[in-house]
Amino acid sequence: MTIGNAVSGSGYARFQVTSTPVNTGVAGNITSSIFGRGTITIGNATTDRAQIWYSANGTILNNIIFNSTQGADRPGALRIDGNVTLAGTLTANLAP
Repeated sequence: MTIGNAVSGSGYARFQVTSTPVNTGVAGNITSSIFGRGTITIGNATTDRAQIWYSANGTILNNIIFNSTQGADRPGALRIDGNVTLAGTLTANLAP
C-alpha cells in the first residue's frame, strides 16, 4: 500500500485508523491485515505530504518505508494518538 500526495484539492494524503485493526499472522508472515500483506510506503518523494494517523490501539505488522516526513496537516509520516506497536521493519528510504 502506498500513501502518496494524491488527494484532490487537499494537498496531502492521510490514511486514518480509528478502530483497533484485526491482523492475522506475524511480522514477515502476514495472513490478513487492513493494510494488506505487503509493505506500506509513505510518500513517493521527499516532498509528498503523506501520513498514517493512528488514533486507536493495536499493532501494525507490515514493514513500513518512509519516503517523506512532511506529514499531512501536522508534521511527521506517522501521527500516533493511541498505543501502537510497529512490529515490521522500519526503513527511512528517502526520508531524512
